[in-house]
Amino acid sequence: MDELIVGNTYQNKSVRVLIPVRDVNAGNWMFFLRLANLAYPVCAPNNRLVVAGDEVGVAYTKLFELAQSQSAGFALTLEDDMLIEPNTLLRLMKVLDAHPELAAVSALYYAKGAGAMPYILGDPTKDGDFTPGNPTDGLVEVNGTGMGCMLWRMSMFADVRLKRPWFQTTDTSSQDIYFFRQARKLGYRFAVDCANRVGHLDVTTGVVY
Repeated sequence: MDELIVGNTYQNKSVRVLIPVRDVNAGNWMFFLRLANLAYPVCAPNNRLVVAGDEVGVAYTKLFELAQSQSAGFALTLEDDMLIEPNTLLRLMKVLDAHPELAAVSALYYAKGAGAMPYILGDPTKDGDFTPGNPTDGLVEVNGTGMGCMLWRMSMFADVRLKRPWFQTTDTSSQDIYFFRQARKLGYRFAVDCANRVGHLDVTTGVVY
């Protein structure tokens, strides 16, 4: 007798690594060496998508549109001044597996320059708050963060309530805060994994924050 067994454990863990660059000829060799060693989920398709020469908000909108057209399950935004570890992506994936309420999670990194502020922005109990917070030993829910090393569920971008262009730099906000303001109003939740830290390289001075 033929029998069909229906399960529900399959998950599309294909990953697109989204990389905006200002100049395709001005590569940071430390970034690309580390990118070459990045580990991906087993048996999950992956590739890297690069947009060069566009303003960052325009670049990110194009990159997410490309990832969406390829039916990706996840997108890792990765900027070319990030110094990642081989297991950075797998650790972010583990967080999203354990927290289905989160739409995206960022590794912890710090702003460049004096003060080196951590990209932990806003108290989720306060609408529209993006004041810097403090790292802990684990996961911190936020209203927003930087996009330098962040894993996103692509299912969020199928929500027609999220208006395009998804990422836009304005006179009052950067492209990431522009997106987070819109997404938080729709109930999407975000976090920073403070146990998963990556370096933020100042390519001019060689200092890593």
